[in-house]
Amino acid sequence: MEKLDRVRRAYSGNKEGVRRVRALAKSGDILCPYNLNEELVRNVNSLMIDFIEQVLGLRINKADFFLNPNRVIVFSIRAQDRTHRELVSKRLALYYRKKQIIVFNYDSTERLPFLVIVKVLIHEFGHFVARHAVSEKGEIVRHGAVLSKEIRDYGVGLEEAITEELAKRMLGLYFDRLAIPDSEKNWVKSVRYLKDLELSLRFLKIKEGLNIDPDEVLMVGPYSDTHGPSYIHYYSYFWHRKLLYFIIDELAKKKEFGTQEELSKFKNDTMLEFIRYKLKGEAREIAKLVNTALGTKRAFKLLMDIGADDESAREFYGYFKKQVALRDLSL
Repeated sequence: MEKLDRVRRAYSGNKEGVRRVRALAKSGDILCPYNLNEELVRNVNSLMIDFIEQVLGLRINKADFFLNPNRVIVFSIRAQDRTHRELVSKRLALYYRKKQIIVFNYDSTERLPFLVIVKVLIHEFGHFVARHAVSEKGEIVRHGAVLSKEIRDYGVGLEEAITEELAKRMLGLYFDRLAIPDSEKNWVKSVRYLKDLELSLRFLKIKEGLNIDPDEVLMVGPYSDTHGPSYIHYYSYFWHRKLLYFIIDELAKKKEFGTQEELSKFKNDTMLEFIRYKLKGEAREIAKLVNTALGTKRAFKLLMDIGADDESAREFYGYFKKQVALRDLSL
C-alpha cells in the first residue's frame, strides 16, 4: 500500500485542532473538553494496524497510521461555538478529515457502555486510516471511498457502510484484546447474556414488530419481563450495509460453489476486498465490483449519491433490488 499523502505526514506535527479546542475551552465555549483514554486509543490503533497487515494483507508504514491520542477529543455540544456544535450535534462522534481529529460528543456518550464507545472509536479510526488524495491546492479530493467535487462529497454512504463492516469484524476478531472493562467482557460472554439477548429480541418482535438479526446487536443489557432489555445497541448504517450485502449476493450468483462453506468464504473475502479497496482509496476497483454485480456501469454512479442518512440508503436498496429482480439492467 502506497505511502500516505503529504497532508497525513504534515499533520503528525500539526496541533492546530488541539489548540483550537483548548482556546475554546478557555473562553467557555466548550464544556468538558478532554482527551479520550490514551491507553484505549493506542490499543485500538495497534489492533487496527494488525488488522490491516494480518487480515487484509497490506504492507504499510506503521508510522503513517499512528494517530496521536491527543487528537481524539471529547467535548460537550452545549458549546456556543457554532462550527463544533454543528459537527457533532446529532452524532456520537465523527472523524473531522480537514483537521485529522476524532471528536466525541460528550453529551451522547457519557452514559454509554464502554463497548459501544470502543466500537465508535474503531469506526472513526477506519476513516482516519483510509488513504487521502490531495489536489495541487492542498484540498482533499478523495478520502477512502469518498470523492469530493466542489462543495459536495460523493460516496459517503458507501464509505460508512464499509467502515462499519470493518469495525464489526475487528470487534469480533479482537474482542479479548481490546481495552474493554472486564465487567463488560464477562457480561457479554456469560450464559445469561445469550439468554437475555434471545428474550430481548423476542420482546421487541412482539411489542414493536421488530425482527432483528442477533448479529446486528452490538450489546444488550439485562432483561426484565416487564420492561424488556434495560438497553440495546446495534451496529450502525443498517440499510447501507444491507445494500452492500445485496451487491455481494449478486456477485455470488455469478459463480458456482460446491458447498455452503465455499459460498460463505467468498462473501467474506469479497467484503474484505471492499474494505481493502476503501483503505487504499481505490474507488475504481470498488466500481468494478459494484458494476459487475448489478450488470451496468451506471450502478456505481447511482451508489455514490447515497448519503449517510438511513432514508436514502433504504430507498436505494429498494430501488436496486426491484431493478435487478425485473432484470432492468439499465437501472
